[in-house]
Amino acid sequence: MRQVATYLYLFAFLILLFSCRKENTIWTSSWSIPIINDTLTLNNLVNDSIFKEENNQYSICIDKSLYKIKLSDYLSIPDTTVSTVIGIIFPSITVNPGTTLSENNTENVLNIADAQLKRIQIKEGVIELRLKNPLQTKVYYTIEIPSMSINGNSVIKRLEVNAGTTTNPTEVTSTVDLAGYEVDLTGLSGNSFNTILTSFSLQLDPLGKPIKVTNQDKSTMDISMKNIKLDYARGYFGNLKLADTKTINLDGFNKITSGNLNLKKGNVELSIVNSCKISARGKINNLSNSNTYTKKDITLTNNQLSNPFFITSASGNAYNYIPTTKTISLNETNSNILSFIENLGSKYSIDYNFEINPYGNLSGGWDEFNENSTIDIRLLTNIPLTFRSENLTIKDTFNINFSDYKQKITKGKLYLESTNYFPITGNIQLVFLNDNNKTIETITSNSPVLGKENNTNTPTVSYCSLELTPKLINNISMVKKILIISTFNTPNLDKTSMYTLDANSKLSFKVYTNFTLENKY
Repeated sequence: MRQVATYLYLFAFLILLFSCRKENTIWTSSWSIPIINDTLTLNNLVNDSIFKEENNQYSICIDKSLYKIKLSDYLSIPDTTVSTVIGIIFPSITVNPGTTLSENNTENVLNIADAQLKRIQIKEGVIELRLKNPLQTKVYYTIEIPSMSINGNSVIKRLEVNAGTTTNPTEVTSTVDLAGYEVDLTGLSGNSFNTILTSFSLQLDPLGKPIKVTNQDKSTMDISMKNIKLDYARGYFGNLKLADTKTINLDGFNKITSGNLNLKKGNVELSIVNSCKISARGKINNLSNSNTYTKKDITLTNNQLSNPFFITSASGNAYNYIPTTKTISLNETNSNILSFIENLGSKYSIDYNFEINPYGNLSGGWDEFNENSTIDIRLLTNIPLTFRSENLTIKDTFNINFSDYKQKITKGKLYLESTNYFPITGNIQLVFLNDNNKTIETITSNSPVLGKENNTNTPTVSYCSLELTPKLINNISMVKKILIISTFNTPNLDKTSMYTLDANSKLSFKVYTNFTLENKY
């Protein structure tokens, strides 16, 4: 990345220097321009550093969520309709204007599989009301749902429905937005579950005429709950089984195209963090990563991963849960964790299954979750940077545009002077591409950036250069992208030696140019 910045600074400087000249004088000149004088440490190689210094040594420390299971995505109220009917039991009767009929505190049981909910808070969803009037007079209906309230006020809806007939009743519909409503599902006794209370009354038009009503004239009210999603729920959630396969991309690793990184040891924890007030049993069926370039897949192996594990319930109250954690510890003695990490996979796949309440209603109906409750599968690492690198190749591509460049370069070089405290030697190659990603030219440094000897505090000073070829100079306006290929090896490489990165590891470097230009003035 720093090499690309070098080119950008250089060409921007030259464009600004010469673009305002209009005369036709042509002459050549040699320019030696310092571009960068900088120092790189591990902590500024990445924006959100994964490197941690402890006891004067660097370690790779990752605390990353691989996947979060949000219980509210799985536990919901299915679309359901409850109905109330008002009628008479007599064959027929004459009813005067203004007469009122009602059905109060009717218990309606919702169909929620084997869950037994006692209280919920609705994040989003609606109630659709549908009234049918078979009476030959206008009717004023009042619908109340005392189980549903917001800020202490229950759902109340008053609707006017014109006259209808027994065979062709008049219909009216209305909608209530339930976002933010709390719902008591314990019924009249306070001990039930999945139960809402409704009250339904009708008044015949006080300004109408007496009408004859038969036992076939049924005024009906349908309450349809639709698209309900929950912020909070309490009760028994039933025996709920969750299973899925998820893929997580680690974009930084897809730039590593070949080579090996060999680690000496490492401690990794796979943690399952439960912030739901509910118990569960889980199993990680498969955790694997795939290297984009080598096409090599590696599956993490460990005895704890192949067997189910129990997850205890979180504690605390509704909006201040204290999570519980189930930890699976992985190291080089009980797993293949080193080869798993050394595969440098950019795509991780996790196949899991969790069973909520595997042993039934152990909580006595006090399961709880809120909108932030999750079962979080996390990866935590603490891997000392003691390693060996074998032809570890990193590729990255950057956009650039030289189409407006007016000066003619006749020859030129970039020079890099480095003072390297890292025990890593690197070879640099630049590939210049056109719009169609076709290679225009490739240039390679004439010597590597040398790394220091292991277990010493003495840096290695080295010099290298990259020369612009005639082909590249003649086609500079066609360059749209630059591909940087960096290949890293630990110095004095053998198959057993390991190298340590300590807290003093850094790379100081200077970049400057020597260009011969043909300029028009």
